[in-house]
Amino acid sequence: MKTNFIYKIGGGLLTLLFFVFFNKITVFAQAPANSIAGGEFEYSFVSANQKNFDYKVTLHLYIKCLGGATPLTFNSPAFNNVMHDLNIQNVYCQLINVSTGGNIAMNLANTLAFNSVQTLPQKCVCENNSIYSGYRELIFTTTITIPFDTEFKFEMGGNNRAYSTTATAQAFYISAVLNNSNSFTNFNTYLKNNSVRFYKPLLVFKSAFGNSTFNFGGYDIDGDSLHYELVSPQISFTNNLTFNSGNSFNDNLTIHPLTGTLTVSSNTVGTYITAIKVSEYKKGILVGNIIKDITIQIFQDSQNTNPNLSGINNTANYTISIEVGTNLCFKIYASDAEGNQFVTLKPINFDRNIPNGYITLNGDGTTKDTATICITTTSADVGKQFCFILNAEDDACLKEGNNWQTLNGITEREYCINVIPGLPKLEIAVPPTICVKEKVVFDAALLNFNPMPTTLIWNFGDTTPVSAHGTHTYAHSGTYTISISIPAINGWKDTTIYKTIVVTNCAAFGCTTLSNITPTVVICPSVSVVHNPAIPNGNYEAIITGGSAPYTYNWYTPSVSPGLPSATITGNGTNTIAIAGSYSKVYLTITDANGCTTKWSNCVGFIANITPENINKTYWSSSVGQGVAPYVYNWAITGNNTLLAGQNPSSTNINAPIIKPYTLTLTVTDNYNCVTTKAVTVQAQ
Repeated sequence: MKTNFIYKIGGGLLTLLFFVFFNKITVFAQAPANSIAGGEFEYSFVSANQKNFDYKVTLHLYIKCLGGATPLTFNSPAFNNVMHDLNIQNVYCQLINVSTGGNIAMNLANTLAFNSVQTLPQKCVCENNSIYSGYRELIFTTTITIPFDTEFKFEMGGNNRAYSTTATAQAFYISAVLNNSNSFTNFNTYLKNNSVRFYKPLLVFKSAFGNSTFNFGGYDIDGDSLHYELVSPQISFTNNLTFNSGNSFNDNLTIHPLTGTLTVSSNTVGTYITAIKVSEYKKGILVGNIIKDITIQIFQDSQNTNPNLSGINNTANYTISIEVGTNLCFKIYASDAEGNQFVTLKPINFDRNIPNGYITLNGDGTTKDTATICITTTSADVGKQFCFILNAEDDACLKEGNNWQTLNGITEREYCINVIPGLPKLEIAVPPTICVKEKVVFDAALLNFNPMPTTLIWNFGDTTPVSAHGTHTYAHSGTYTISISIPAINGWKDTTIYKTIVVTNCAAFGCTTLSNITPTVVICPSVSVVHNPAIPNGNYEAIITGGSAPYTYNWYTPSVSPGLPSATITGNGTNTIAIAGSYSKVYLTITDANGCTTKWSNCVGFIANITPENINKTYWSSSVGQGVAPYVYNWAITGNNTLLAGQNPSSTNINAPIIKPYTLTLTVTDNYNCVTTKAVTVQAQ
């Protein structure tokens, strides 16, 4: 069952009501003329107990004390007593249960208690007989308990002050709504919501010249998304404030829906009113809003000069770039032309908009007129722009008619930081000792920030291919330059880092010292074959010198007589061939114990020819007969300076200018080291 209440505060001159009906809590107030110039509610989650919520409620009231007494202290902190001291009488505050017909459930007049007061700005006072007048901010707080799964609303009304665009004095009204009844199903997943906060009081003072922008620094400590809009001020729960014919709540006013920056373009001296509604969304669900009345006062302000805000590091630039993975600090300075005024800097939305930054305000102890901004970037920030607003405000008090009135000179500027791709600061980790034949793992670390890019190219400085991994084995000792390349991804500029290493021979990998080693020379056998008529049925004997016994002989005799077959004799120790018949060509292959092979032939009939033998031709080819392939061809031209020696094709094309006469010589060597030569002489014509 949902319980519905009304919190009600009221009286002859001030009425403050908290309504709760069908999940709603409402607050109303009424105030005397020229007293309340603005205000807002805040609520903060405190705790939850037995399906009830405890919330701290804060009420900010801005009192314009023009020529009247507004004390700095009060006889009692109770809300009723403070209203009495401010000459606001007959106040009542009570809790009403709408579901039971509007019965009064609780008297809350003494629970909303005074917390603090400050003059805006500090130089201007609100005292009787003072030449200065200004605004006071009164802060009241209380803690209330509301049922689980409710939507409640605070509303405050009062202040019958007239404005330049209203015909008569009308009531003042603000409200705040908290909706904690969405997106959860049980008490254990309740929504701990907090209202929007503002860095600055919602008061606007503008000179009657040009456009001015104001940002009150709205932020949400829960990280909820905020949406801003201008709405009509109200005088009660259901009624809007009535403007003069031709005027409205948004005359010459615009507001940015995401940043909340208010632009005032009117230059007509006077006092105006509007209201700002700020809605907060959590995961797309509306969880609360506040409506804040704002007084806008435009002065003929030739008596005051607004403060000056410098650019970044005292330049004319308001945007600066930073490479990803690096840190940046810069300064902004504020000053004022009037020597008797202090300037105070206030950052707006800095913490929310610059998540990895911080700001330090410094001054002479009385004023904070220098801001130092520092930011650290991560890989997720590449391509992003981070912006914040600085507000510089002096403490001038200027005369309005016959009275002195607060007029803070205000200057606001936006500063932006662009995060651009950066150069990685890379370090290659190398083991203290690197050995030949050792599997070495090189490592690389980013000094800017992590993580390390996954796409890397390693080059180990030897002849091996590049690798995507830092593991390598060196085959030889020596000095190498290794490198690692990072492509232009993840916000990095493409870059290559180098490092020199030394690879040595180590005992653990099979080598202790370097030694002079005398190689073993293996002498292959040489052979000569002689005709020996004394050998029966044979006529050839192989005589071997060198090599290592035993030897293997392979004799081959192709037939040159019709009807006689080829003969092959293979065996160990057989150095003669004795076969009946007529064999004009003999081939012998000898292999010794070391595997060295020597070949011999009697080279009978081995010839080479060159064609065509035509002095007008420059392209020559050859033919070979009675040899054993493969062949080695060597061409040469003699009689002039053109050489073809060392060329091994079976044909050649002479393209260079040739001086005649010349001799073209071809030398061919076959597989059994038989050599034949053919020469052609080309005469001059």
